[in-house]
Amino acid sequence: MEDFSPPPRRFAGIPVLGKLLNRRVPGHDNEKNMPLWEHLEELRWAIIKSLVVLFITTSVALAFTEPIYDILLIPLADFRDQIEITFAKPLDAFLIKMTLALLGGIFLALPFMLAFAWSFIAPGLTSRERKAVWLGVGWGVVFFACGVTFGYSLLPMCLKFLVAFGRPDVQQLWPLQVYIAFCFRLLLGFGIVFQLPVILNILIRLDLVTVETLTKGRPYAVIIAFVIAAILTPPDVFTQVLMALPLLALFEISLITGRWHKRKQADSEDDDALPDYIEGDEP
Repeated sequence: MEDFSPPPRRFAGIPVLGKLLNRRVPGHDNEKNMPLWEHLEELRWAIIKSLVVLFITTSVALAFTEPIYDILLIPLADFRDQIEITFAKPLDAFLIKMTLALLGGIFLALPFMLAFAWSFIAPGLTSRERKAVWLGVGWGVVFFACGVTFGYSLLPMCLKFLVAFGRPDVQQLWPLQVYIAFCFRLLLGFGIVFQLPVILNILIRLDLVTVETLTKGRPYAVIIAFVIAAILTPPDVFTQVLMALPLLALFEISLITGRWHKRKQADSEDDDALPDYIEGDEP
């Protein structure tokens, strides 16, 4: 009986798609390349499983929205005389609660989503690339937590700067929805910015960029740092500067760690190149 199924498609001309879609999967058709529709089926199931997990974790996070409220309101404790938090619209309380639950659900579901994504991507990567991705994910989580913590520690300073522009005889009314959006934008911005060393070191490990190229581009890095800070932070110069300066420091840290990794890699290659003499033999 003739097989009228379409032949597997290859994507050798596109490096990224070629690695992901022309992958060999053990146990499938004698480890031949999987056809495109099977990749799409895998991707569909990965998305479905991610959405199911997100629904469950969001339902769990819904029960913990009050502690999140309390944590975000702590920086306002010193400004109770100048700032009054309000609900501007009837639906604000409900929408804020749902938003916090969704954000908490995404945070809780992220490890599962990464696992589903990894099961789809991993077969198309080399062992070197898999190691780089694993290191990137691990350190990415650590640096994201450090960035959020650092941003939260700067939150009182940002509030003090903003409150200083008000008048002492005028009460400032801040809608809670606007304040929480301000906090999350600031914290998420610092979390993203702190991924810079992780991203650059992965690129250096995979030889996609060199330390020398990054060093030569330092003047452009200053401009890019302030542009990124302007995009990720609320629209006030003080907050943007507070983000741009750590971003530049992280860029310099990336150069230092990149040089260290390349030096270590060169030493390892030199050791591997040395001949192994058996004890007592002449070279």
